[in-house]
Amino acid sequence: MAGIINNDEACRTWLSGDKPNVRRARTAIERIIRDGGAAADIIQRIRALFKQTAPAMALLQINEVIDEVRRLIQNELDRREISSEFHLAQTLPQVFADRIQIQQVLVNLILNGSEALENVDDQAKRLIVRSRFTDTNIVVEVGDYGSGLTDPGKAFEPFYYSTKQDGMGVDLAISRSIIQAHGGELWARDNQSQGTVLSFTLPVRSEAGHVSSS
Repeated sequence: MAGIINNDEACRTWLSGDKPNVRRARTAIERIIRDGGAAADIIQRIRALFKQTAPAMALLQINEVIDEVRRLIQNELDRREISSEFHLAQTLPQVFADRIQIQQVLVNLILNGSEALENVDDQAKRLIVRSRFTDTNIVVEVGDYGSGLTDPGKAFEPFYYSTKQDGMGVDLAISRSIIQAHGGELWARDNQSQGTVLSFTLPVRSEAGHVSSS
């Protein structure tokens, strides 16, 4: 939704001058349509999650999903003046997952990290996303150098914790439910120097119900 608002403002700017830049305005409108469709898909998947509807599973390359999320939230990270780093393993096996639900988990974790950086003013605001393969799982980590969690063990309890002043603390609980429905795990730990690392696993599957042995 933030991306839609930002592109709406950009479109108005490109059209409001004495010489409207129609090409740039058209690009902004195309992004609004893209992000509107993405928001609708996310709402549909979350609704399906609460109705316990089976996810729309397909074989995915997790790095492609991460890259899609990066494009989706880049404007928001820029607005918050956060430097993002993506260290993705070059060769990863596929996972059998619901693309929109995994996108939503990544958005939740990245925005959670960016919100933890809001009050950081004595150093650069940094967010690091990593992917790797271990045993039969893909591991994705989102690390920040922010204020940290007061109680990592309770971070996933609905309504218990929120990095936002007016937040309800449900994003992490929803994310854990999605990952567990995919046969994975989601957990939090303290970053070595400062902040928090949120990590999740997804089992590598060649097809539905079959864990890959490669």
